Amino acid sequence: MTNDVTTSPLIQAASWTEPVRETAPQTDASQATSFETMLLGQMMNLAGGSDSSSFGLGEMLLPLLLSLLEEMGTQELMPTKPNYGQFSFAAQPSHISPTSEGWMSQGYHPGHKAIDIALPEGNPIQTSMSGQVVHAGWSHQGYGNLVIVENGPYRTYYAHLSEIPVTVGQNVQAGQVIGLSGNTGNSTGPHLHYEIRLNGIPIDPTDYVMP
Repeated sequence: MTNDVTTSPLIQAASWTEPVRETAPQTDASQATSFETMLLGQMMNLAGGSDSSSFGLGEMLLPLLLSLLEEMGTQELMPTKPNYGQFSFAAQPSHISPTSEGWMSQGYHPGHKAIDIALPEGNPIQTSMSGQVVHAGWSHQGYGNLVIVENGPYRTYYAHLSEIPVTVGQNVQAGQVIGLSGNTGNSTGPHLHYEIRLNGIPIDPTDYVMP
């Protein structure tokens, strides 16, 4: 009499293929379960197929596999937000870089693709990334006195400044003062208009500056 291993729950799990579904991404738990099933199937293939001997080997190695996955943690199986390594912000609970003063008076939304930081005139404004100054002076687009720092596909904008101590072509380091806060251009009060563009397209600065 032969063993009917094809009906074993472990064999069925190893050969099961999840159907393609147009649903939300898997949770951590379901992602880990699929990963465990895939590894179990690979172990059994390496052991020589799906006969009774390979089934026994897979069953013996399963506890070791599960222990290893537990130590790794399921979060390592999930994608993480890329870290471009170009931004250096002071992570202070009540402050928002690129300034150590003020508060966010207007956030990022479709009609305002930047953030505004309200603060008195004359406060130092520091660049949030290293790069080269590609604009330093008056802007006719409502920014008033504007500094733009470029690094690869990124540009950071610092608008409505009262003074600008840097010049076009100058290389600056993250944290270096590139202006003083002001109320120039289309502004209803002293504040910093802070903007980030990636390949010319504005992106939400709060993804980088909020602690």
